[in-house]
Amino acid sequence: MMADYKLGVSFLKREDESLKDYLVSFSPFAPFFGVPYRFAPAMTFDAFAFAPATAEPAPAPKAKPAARKAKKTVVEDAVEAAAEAAEAVPAPEPAAEPAAEPTPEPSGDGAPALLYASAPATADDLKQIRGIGPKLERELNGMGLYTFAQMASLTAANLEWVDQNLTAFRGRSVRDDWVGQASALLGS
Repeated sequence: MMADYKLGVSFLKREDESLKDYLVSFSPFAPFFGVPYRFAPAMTFDAFAFAPATAEPAPAPKAKPAARKAKKTVVEDAVEAAAEAAEAVPAPEPAAEPAAEPTPEPSGDGAPALLYASAPATADDLKQIRGIGPKLERELNGMGLYTFAQMASLTAANLEWVDQNLTAFRGRSVRDDWVGQASALLGS
């Protein structure tokens, strides 16, 4: 009985509970059956109950805000000078739209001469060519190939360069006759 008191719980059956409720009360699932869990008072844990009492440290003195000097600092002078200089410079004119024409690249290594530096305004759906899927189309676009006209104008050296720069599907351009398919799609 003394052990029951020290734990804060009683193992003894109360007079008002049935034998079934008494047995269920030992299970952690007792609340699901409408019976209070017998060890709930012993399960509460106060982490600071056993910590030694310490004296609270004295609060740190608050720093007084420094009074703003009437003089301008060097930084403020530099900011004002930069703002005045920026107002004096005329605004740059907007750049002309990038041309949709392909920019020739030096092709000493077999690279096609008509590669786009950036995506043109109207790019063809290269996935219409048999053997080109979404991943391969992204790779070709990354190389600068966007249109059927470009694909139709590729030479054997250009096709070899394209194959060497692909991460996968090498040899597909010749096997699937991309040049012929692109020419047929241009004609339709």
